[in-house]
Parts: sequence; C-alpha cells; structure tokens
Amino acid sequence: LKDKPRISNQCCAAFEKLATACQPLNDEPSNCLTPYFGEILEVLFNNATREDYHDAGVDLMQASYMTMTAMVQSACSSSEEVVYNLLVPALQTLESTLAE
Repeated sequence: LKDKPRISNQCCAAFEKLATACQPLNDEPSNCLTPYFGEILEVLFNNATREDYHDAGVDLMQASYMTMTAMVQSACSSSEEVVYNLLVPALQTLESTLAE
C-alpha cells in the first residue's frame, strides 16, 4: 500500500476482494483476517490521507475508504472493538477533508 499510487489502488482492490471472500459464515467469532484486522484498517486509514496521489489518476482516499467499508462489513464479532476505535478518527478525518 505504500508503493506508487497506482499500485496502492490495486492493493486496495485486492484487500476489498479478500475481505469479501473471508466474510464469516454463521456468526463466526473470527476468521483468517482477524489477527491482522486492526493493522490492515490502520494502514488503509493512513493510505487514505496520502498526498502524493492527486496527479496520479487514482483516488486513494476513495479506494481506501471503500476497502475499509468492505472490511468492516465482513468483520467478525471479535473485531467490533477495533472497528469502534477506528471509527471516530476516520469520521473526523473524513469530515475535515470534506470541509476543505
């Protein structure tokens, strides 16, 4: 995700597909992404605030937030606290970005 904006955009798409594919069945408390869930969301959050993509022809903010949305929608119950802890900062950043 820290690579060139075009590559980072493709990584977001891959994470989004991975999250959808790993969606829990029957209210499973965890899945293969659970141990990495918080770190993935944090990296995606930081990716959304990169400044180097503006002239690259991709929108990393949109790609990152769409991927975070897919991750949250596919999260297991054991990841709820991680989601909550990231929700407030993500909304604050998004609000300040939209206000500009």
